[in-house]
Amino acid sequence: MVSNIRPGAVIFTGDHKRLANFYEAITGLTVSFADDKVTVLQSGSFELVIHALPNEANESAVNQPPQVRQTVILSRSSQC
Repeated sequence: MVSNIRPGAVIFTGDHKRLANFYEAITGLTVSFADDKVTVLQSGSFELVIHALPNEANESAVNQPPQVRQTVILSRSSQC
């Protein structure tokens, strides 16, 4: 049985080094591995993997914010 498994999360991003620096600064997690495509931050009980998006995904990124919808699908329930 493997004993060094930690709970964690994986984030895919267009700028993994910048996001890794951000999470390292605000969470106190330390870099356990880094290369051109991935940075792993961890503590004794948690691991955060920040992975660069493939070039194809970066090229198709949204360059403009989405348009505000005029219709609302969700509505406030009177039972809340």
